[in-house]
Amino acid sequence: MALNFIRAWLETIFLSPYRLLRALLPASAYPTNPKAKGVRERMPKYYHDDEAWADIEPLPQDDGGLHPLAAIAYTEEYSEAMGYLRAVMAKNEFSERVLGLTEHIISMNPAHYTVWYVVCSVKLRSFGGDTAYQQSHRELSNTHPANPPAGSTAPKPSLRLVDH
Repeated sequence: MALNFIRAWLETIFLSPYRLLRALLPASAYPTNPKAKGVRERMPKYYHDDEAWADIEPLPQDDGGLHPLAAIAYTEEYSEAMGYLRAVMAKNEFSERVLGLTEHIISMNPAHYTVWYVVCSVKLRSFGGDTAYQQSHRELSNTHPANPPAGSTAPKPSLRLVDH
């Protein structure tokens, strides 16, 4: 029985060409993903030490009280960066330093759609696009039947259930 275990173990390790090469060659002999290597070697960035962020007090994340049901164990670096992002979002700040902050957060979590929304908002405002967006939104809102013009006596449409 022990012999079968050893035989299966050896087959698993040495019959796979990739595993065989990894077992025989030193770590520097086979290529690695340079992007992943750079991420691992990158020093964490903290904003509480940065003078450019001295005027911002980070907002903590609300996980749902003292004993959250499913708290996520974020890294300290990510938690701090998100605290600063929540603070600048609360202050409606759209600046170059916010773009740098979002870039840093995206490098840690590229799937965070709220951060991408902030990037879009900052870039829209830097090109003056926010006012155009707000104007088109107002025009669309005014033409919608649920939003009659100011001073109009027209009733707002209501939701009615219809039997078929």
